[in-house]
Amino acid sequence: MDISLIPSQSEYESLLAEIKQLQARVIELTAFRDDLVYHVCPSLRALYEDKIASLERELLAAQMYLREKQRILEFLQAELNRRKNPTFEQAEKQAREEREKYEEDLKKKAEEAKKFRDYWKNKSKWSEHDKTEKTSQSQKTGSSEKRRADDASGSENDGENQKTSRKEDRDQERHHGSENQGKTGFDESGWGQNSDAAAKQTQTPAAELKSLYRKIVKRLHPDVHPDPTPREKELLNQAHEAYKIGDLEKTRRIWEEIVGMDPPEDRFEDSEEGRKQLRDLLKTLQLRCSSLEDEILRIRSEYPYTMKSFLDDENAVEERRRELKKQIEDVREMDRQMTEYIERLKKKIGN
Repeated sequence: MDISLIPSQSEYESLLAEIKQLQARVIELTAFRDDLVYHVCPSLRALYEDKIASLERELLAAQMYLREKQRILEFLQAELNRRKNPTFEQAEKQAREEREKYEEDLKKKAEEAKKFRDYWKNKSKWSEHDKTEKTSQSQKTGSSEKRRADDASGSENDGENQKTSRKEDRDQERHHGSENQGKTGFDESGWGQNSDAAAKQTQTPAAELKSLYRKIVKRLHPDVHPDPTPREKELLNQAHEAYKIGDLEKTRRIWEEIVGMDPPEDRFEDSEEGRKQLRDLLKTLQLRCSSLEDEILRIRSEYPYTMKSFLDDENAVEERRRELKKQIEDVREMDRQMTEYIERLKKKIGN
């Protein structure tokens, strides 16, 4: 059989096949990420809170209370050593002021830590957006440089022909743009040349959130989209929650996933422009997969997921609970002894 007679796959068909594989991968990764965020991690957090964190907080409170009594005792003893006549009220006041200052310092440190955490969290969220913007800008710059090189290399007649050809191309693009305006997910998708990037730059976050939410409801609402899949139902519910709290970034991700479900052959034709848009979509999906993989790795490297192996080990959990309960009992016994000693000291100094 003559191998040359076997038809080779066209670039258009090859792009469609790659995009469909990436679309499936994005949906798979998104579902896995959402399961971690909305189910696995909350369950782990609740389990750790019930089994361990509540005991840890009880131990911390007992230790802080004991430390306050230690400071009262230290103050009284120091005053006695200086042959002064201290009062219990003075000692108690000083110890309380020290505790309040310590708690205020802890609060400030927690607020500073939250600011840094939010900063890096937001920076991580925008990293994918920045990559996409840089890729798009690089493509535009490369295209402009190529056109300038083509113009410079041709003769005057060639230049005139190129200008005419480019004018015809622009007219054709405008024609295709008007035709594709009504196609599902084209202008609204954010893919290809007819993306929402320019609109996003002029929109306020509130306006963009409202616009995206309307698109999502229009696409997924049961009244206009009967027989939705379980995943589509979940996305609509997530969109409702994101809109309630004004989470623009999550709303963007939901819309990207919805558009990513659309078959690319329904949106892009086998033409020079269509293939270019498919290549752009391919790069965007590759970035999306990479971003999702990074996000999943981050989630699995942070609390509460890092507690999963520990919480899955019932023996380890019970052992830790016994340790914490023993420490709490030890602190309580020390507190009892210290209270008795303070009472004796109060009698000794006569107050």
